Amino acid sequence: MKYYKGCILFMLEEPYVSEDEDGRKTIVGYYRHFTVAAKDERSMMKVCESHGMSPDMKSKIDWTGSEIEEISFESLSVACQLRAEGNEGILYSTGRIFFPSEELPQR
Repeated sequence: MKYYKGCILFMLEEPYVSEDEDGRKTIVGYYRHFTVAAKDERSMMKVCESHGMSPDMKSKIDWTGSEIEEISFESLSVACQLRAEGNEGILYSTGRIFFPSEELPQR
């Protein structure tokens, strides 16, 4: 089993307008941080795609804008080590961190 962590960029299929004290912004995507157990990189990508998508928002992963690295089992937190138990899946994830079109990462 291999272990990966990173920040994954999700692009919304249908952007939406959000309004806050700074004015109106068009939200075009979000980030999520993950720690994943998978047999290889391809499996890790499938796990992220199936678990990272939000049922209330259609989105696609932008792998070129995502940052993923392979890590050792020993570098996992104790909680993640206990969850790993040789199974593929998400060991840790954050909520969604939305961003407007003005803050779209440059490639």
